[in-house]
Amino acid sequence: MRFTAPIAAIILGATAFPSNAIARDETGPANIPAPVQTTVEHAPVVDGAEPFVVDAAPSLAKRGTLIVEVWQGFFRGERHESLSTQTQTCYNLGNGWSDVISSLSVPNGFGCDFYENGNCGKNGGKQLNVGGGGYVDRLDKYAMNDAITSYRCYN
Repeated sequence: MRFTAPIAAIILGATAFPSNAIARDETGPANIPAPVQTTVEHAPVVDGAEPFVVDAAPSLAKRGTLIVEVWQGFFRGERHESLSTQTQTCYNLGNGWSDVISSLSVPNGFGCDFYENGNCGKNGGKQLNVGGGGYVDRLDKYAMNDAITSYRCYN
């Protein structure tokens, strides 16, 4: 009984200090499937094609699995994550990755659309299309640096 009050005071005191760290769970997923999935039409994948921005969400057909590589810094710098991805699935970025990506790559044989808003642009916003084998070293070239919140890939 005598030790209960000091222990409670220590616990309460430790939780009273604010944390300035980015809230992220190192064990949580970096990509989270969006609650609503939609199917849209999309152009065929052209490996090595130049990334481009479009206004409308694309459609997808076949399923596949791929790894999308993302970095927090330009030229594959700083923090890195390999996002295990199913095609035709919209992913919202989690675990501290939303609005911090500065460079990325998409493997050959697949293409991905990266969206400024969650749920793969369901509420509008910019969209960046990156074709198969595409590596974008600086997303600021497309006005998408630190702006990607969700993505969807296709094959």
